[in-house]
Amino acid sequence: MFFDGMDVNIYGAVMPHMLDDTELGLTPGSAGTIGSWTTFGMLIGALTAGNLTDWLGRRLMLVASVTLFSVGSAVCAVAAAVRALVNTGRKPLAASLGLALPQTLAAERDMWTMVSRLSRIPYHERAAALDPYRAEPTTDPV
Repeated sequence: MFFDGMDVNIYGAVMPHMLDDTELGLTPGSAGTIGSWTTFGMLIGALTAGNLTDWLGRRLMLVASVTLFSVGSAVCAVAAAVRALVNTGRKPLAASLGLALPQTLAAERDMWTMVSRLSRIPYHERAAALDPYRAEPTTDPV
């Protein structure tokens, strides 16, 4: 969710400079269309995220969406034309945000469910509930 806000904020900050660059050929209308791909791409990514996550697993999908976001950001940084910016940069960038959003929300829900359960039980039982997450003790002297 952090990446969505960062992406839109950076896009809005650099757009006036991109409009001034005549080599890109951007107009205010095309700049708005490119910006709206974030919302549309997130919709497409979010609609496909559930099935893909069921088939491939949460961890793999999260890694794939962050990788796709990174590649899309790099392509946007070196795009020399509007068509390259939209087709190979902004669309994958937006889809990756849509893929990551449901997964991060589900992970956050799981975490807060555990915190909520743990806050209702006494301290010594809380400590025992966290045992599966603790590292095994080492026998090597330090």
